[in-house]
Amino acid sequence: MKCTICENSSDGYHFNVVSCRACSSFFRRTLAENKTYVCRKENKCNVSFNYRNICRACRMRRCFEVGMKKADAISDTQILTPPIPALQVQAATSITMDTSMHLKNVYLFWHGYLSSLKSLYTVENPKTIFTETEYKLIKQSHYDKVERASMSMLFSLLIEHITPFKRLNHDQRVIIMKNVARSIAMIYKTSLTAVVFPNDADKFVTSFGYYIDRKNVGYFFEYRDGYNEIEKLLYPVVNEIISVAKGFLGYREVEVGLLAVMLLAQRMRKEELSDAENEIYWRELLAEAHADIVNTYGFANGGIKFAELFMKLSRINDIMNLMNESVTLMKIFMPTSVMEIWDHYNC
Repeated sequence: MKCTICENSSDGYHFNVVSCRACSSFFRRTLAENKTYVCRKENKCNVSFNYRNICRACRMRRCFEVGMKKADAISDTQILTPPIPALQVQAATSITMDTSMHLKNVYLFWHGYLSSLKSLYTVENPKTIFTETEYKLIKQSHYDKVERASMSMLFSLLIEHITPFKRLNHDQRVIIMKNVARSIAMIYKTSLTAVVFPNDADKFVTSFGYYIDRKNVGYFFEYRDGYNEIEKLLYPVVNEIISVAKGFLGYREVEVGLLAVMLLAQRMRKEELSDAENEIYWRELLAEAHADIVNTYGFANGGIKFAELFMKLSRINDIMNLMNESVTLMKIFMPTSVMEIWDHYNC
């Protein structure tokens, strides 16, 4: 993957975007030293690898354009959870390094995943940087491209933030990814659908900035032969997705991220890749999560919220089973299936 700032080879995610070490260090150093740069030309300088040191003003502007976060660079010792409507909970809570190490990493993982997909959209649609995002219909060819990118992002962020996954060797990681990537992506899709289309029974989000309309599936499949039959097969899947999405309304990022990590834990246990050290990690994480949820929602409501969160695991699994059945049938009518990009995962 290339650095989204200078297009040199990246070494992972820094401040929520794919970047190289040099650009991330430049961003952090500029903010830490409170420096201000002024472009001597027209704020349109080339900041690619061989020219990135010529104009620091344009390089810094590019950092912000692709989605680097000032707050993350200034301080990473305390991450605040997103605000929650007062009618839903009594008080919000902070996740601190001192009291919730594992839970903070879950938040960083999920927030990084959300931000990376948002940055991907920004790179593809640079004119939307300073305007409100208007979600648009997506075609399968573009959907496949975004899904491939999201897999690499997910893989990298799990290694960076989730210790049990980081402990696995490469082959073990790929085995787990093949079995959890689609489910985690579905958690992302349903939770974001709840935010973007809370009252729409026909639309669901595929990625930041894009959606599929149940009433216009032909557009997604670009009206290729067989799409009419596929449209019928997708109806029960879309109905289930939208039903689950409604249940995510009001959940914080850290709670949705916890759900994704628990799917990871389930799969590692099923593949017998969760050793004693990892089991300690899972227990400590659950203890931190329970304490955080109770502290946020109160003792009685917190217990209910904690239980409801994990009940969603079975709903997500139901969606994936239904989707797998539909995909098998879809191949009869249209051999190039949406899901084939997951069949031979290669990191």
